[in-house]
Amino acid sequence: MPRWVAFLALCLLVPAATRGQDAPAKAFTPADFEKLLKAELKRDFEVNTTPSGKTYDIIDTPYYALFNEKSRHVTFYVTYGKQRFAQEPTLEKINEWNRKAVHSRVFLASAGFGGGVKYEAAFSVAAGVMPGQVKNFYDLFDREHAEFLKLMGGLKPPPPEVTGPPETVRQGFPAAKYDPDDPSKTDTAWEVQWDIPNLTRRGGQADSRVLRIVSAKFHWKDEKKRPRSLVVARNLMLAEAFSQYDNQETCFLDVAKVGTPMLKANKDFLGPLCVGPGKILASTNADHDGKVYQELHYDGLRWMGVYDTVRARGGEKLVLWAAMKSGNYAFLMEYNFTDDGRIVSRLGFTAHNLFDRAVLPKEKGLPHRAAKTKDGDVHAHFGCWRMEFDLSDPDRKVGGPAENTIQLVSRKFTDGKFGLKAAPFPGVDSTGKPVDVACEGKAKWAATEFTTLRAESTTVKNTRGQPVAYDLISSRTGAASDFLPIGNTKRANMDFVNYDYWVTRTPESFKHYHQVPEVAAGCRPLAGERATVWHSVGGIHSPRDEDFGPGGVDAARGAALTEWVGFTLKPRNLFDGTPLYAR
Repeated sequence: MPRWVAFLALCLLVPAATRGQDAPAKAFTPADFEKLLKAELKRDFEVNTTPSGKTYDIIDTPYYALFNEKSRHVTFYVTYGKQRFAQEPTLEKINEWNRKAVHSRVFLASAGFGGGVKYEAAFSVAAGVMPGQVKNFYDLFDREHAEFLKLMGGLKPPPPEVTGPPETVRQGFPAAKYDPDDPSKTDTAWEVQWDIPNLTRRGGQADSRVLRIVSAKFHWKDEKKRPRSLVVARNLMLAEAFSQYDNQETCFLDVAKVGTPMLKANKDFLGPLCVGPGKILASTNADHDGKVYQELHYDGLRWMGVYDTVRARGGEKLVLWAAMKSGNYAFLMEYNFTDDGRIVSRLGFTAHNLFDRAVLPKEKGLPHRAAKTKDGDVHAHFGCWRMEFDLSDPDRKVGGPAENTIQLVSRKFTDGKFGLKAAPFPGVDSTGKPVDVACEGKAKWAATEFTTLRAESTTVKNTRGQPVAYDLISSRTGAASDFLPIGNTKRANMDFVNYDYWVTRTPESFKHYHQVPEVAAGCRPLAGERATVWHSVGGIHSPRDEDFGPGGVDAARGAALTEWVGFTLKPRNLFDGTPLYAR
């Protein structure tokens, strides 16, 4: 019998190891364990319900705990990327530890745990547990963990957020006329820089990585055919993929808490030949190579004229997209750059469902690991993006992210008539009084008001002297208002998702999306400052029988089809006339 198992048996069977007044809990439950975490370990935690049981993220430690209700055991564990150790975690090194360890074991984890090194210790709760036993076991687990790290030479510093310069993609429209050596042959063009930053920097294969648009520059011609350009946005990225289930227990911050490793691109997943051939982008940077898809697609009619002869022009777009994995989900990050100057950002969510389908009482006996209540597997998904509007003219060297005003535009019916009004963001202060200047804060999207967020340059003008602007327009099926602080968000201010728009001064250091309420708490004026826009867009997944394969119950035998949420950045006062109109 392994030494750690022998110790486990001793720890659980010998009452002398605990305080004499402790009485074992005969039916030890997750609720009992949670009380001990707080009372005995003095630790707070975030808990999520999964098919394996309840998983606890123990705050201010690197540790997690899994309470498996079926097998009646608790496992404390921590997982590291192989490269985090000062000494390479070879199989010989792992075996050396396991021969000397008393309480724990270490193994090379599967891809499901990030493909790194997992350190763990487990104990049974089937016969009941005394409070002191949990603390004793945790303390021994913690001390032995320190010895394990010493054997491995300690941990290296976290990896950098970015490894190397961004990649560049250029595309002109019409695509058939595009000549990289002579961009003047095309009417419009995009120059897009992208990279794949590491947003959690834990050092494992399950680190959170996303496709980021570092900068997006649009090129067009004025009415005299002179070239113009505008840097529309910088640092546009999906900052969080958030979901909350209706069982009131399960909630995930996939980027900040779970981990979203990038998936290797597959040529079979490229769209069909359309405007031009698609490809997988190659790079000498291993973090970028083979991760991003580039496609060229028809985008419907841009316009149709009917005053004289009926005429029309078809639209085209450049699409950059990538996929990331988080648990049972695949998330599709997509950025469309259109020939008329728009940027369309989308998040698609698709997966094997987390839980088997909940069954009606008359269907009892079917195998399932369903949510505890009927329809508890219904859940909302939110794409949470952050970006900086730039709106600079690089040729004339005017404009930039500190020279924009941020406005909230609403169409309201007052005094018997409609009116479309632009107000400094966030529109009103905490008392409901209109604000005079734009400042840090939050705002709601209102369907009846066609709410739009607008970034307008104070220095870059069109040929008629009107300020150049971009409107942020949501594509959504709903909005949050009463989401709960549960699971990964137990310690979070839920306003981060219960409000649809946030604007802050650009933080000096990286912040996750769920931290935006604390960033905006100062309500500082935005004039003359670089501003970051934070925007969440929600969709709902109400599982159907079709999502669960034959029988309509088993999550592993079906897949949820992709649903999309997103928004459009639409130019305003940019062109001298209707874009791409043949005059």
